[in-house]
Amino acid sequence: MLGILDKGGNWSFSGISDREWWDSILPKLRGFESMTWAEIMNAVGGKSRGTNSHPVKYKNLSKNAQKRLKKIGLNDVSELFSLRLSGTIRIYGIRDGRALKLLWYDRDHDDLNKAVCPSSRR
Repeated sequence: MLGILDKGGNWSFSGISDREWWDSILPKLRGFESMTWAEIMNAVGGKSRGTNSHPVKYKNLSKNAQKRLKKIGLNDVSELFSLRLSGTIRIYGIRDGRALKLLWYDRDHDDLNKAVCPSSRR
């Protein structure tokens, strides 16, 4: 679902190349389509072997992410959902029943100054 997709700011999808979209992002999203939310949230891996994809409370988002949500009129959400694509790449959105409304594309989840929710703040 793309109705709330942020078209500006640090985490917009606008900077993604066609190659990155078709070769990396879309295949991952298609893979998630066949999974239940429980399967998505129970997938483990990464450095700490913790869950890859998970809800993130509003209070745990970076100050910049909170400011951006306010600017785009979404500061009333209680949490976002972080979907791990690979390494430090995340997609953030809002769960709506069985769907995820895509919002942001975060290229560097580990960058404390640029991430939507730095990995240490989970």
